[in-house]
Amino acid sequence: TGAVDGFTYQAALGPDTVKGVGDAPPYAYSLTSPLSSESIPIVSQAGMDGANGGWAILYGSPDLTSSLNLAIEEDQFIDYERKHSTEQVGYVIFTPADSEST
Repeated sequence: TGAVDGFTYQAALGPDTVKGVGDAPPYAYSLTSPLSSESIPIVSQAGMDGANGGWAILYGSPDLTSSLNLAIEEDQFIDYERKHSTEQVGYVIFTPADSEST
């Protein structure tokens, strides 16, 4: 966690628990502090387990008050299913310093 140029941020690498859109999303990562509706999350898959590639996405409600709702999306070029093995997702969330929740 920290602050830069009028924004606070929190960044972390979550546990290996996020599965695919074709499984049973969303998969939630609990946040260390509540955020405001003006928070800006950025997510990225931290590795690749299994044979299918994918990328991390925000899934469902954009409400960031207590958790990030995530899933792994896959292309459908080789196969049409969108199930995926568990992955770790890294994230950073920026919040304008003047709109932080308390």
